[in-house]
Amino acid sequence: MIRWVYPREGYIAEYDTGRRDYIKLDSVTNKRCGFSLAFKCRRFFELYDYPEPVTRGAMSSVALVEYNCKDRVWRLIRLRHYERNMGAGKLLFEEKGLGNWSDVSIDSPEKLKLDFVCR
Repeated sequence: MIRWVYPREGYIAEYDTGRRDYIKLDSVTNKRCGFSLAFKCRRFFELYDYPEPVTRGAMSSVALVEYNCKDRVWRLIRLRHYERNMGAGKLLFEEKGLGNWSDVSIDSPEKLKLDFVCR
């Protein structure tokens, strides 16, 4: 189960597992989507904090993601994993996104994020 909190500066998603996801509004930028001048994408950073270490000992991850508000799709640009919470400490490893756009499912965290940044 996910509980959503919308503070003034962003949002927080809290999971039953103890994981927390953060988006800070000041990190949301507008970007052109493809060749269209009229429709913008929203590109922003998400911070994932974990209650215990995950892959390769990471306690947090910072993802750069992009959402197309018109087509209602999203994609991962980059994902960095850190040794401490809140994106602090040594960078353990980095993954590049595949560049593929993914549909946003109706009952997914991505749907809530899309609604949040595209309002």
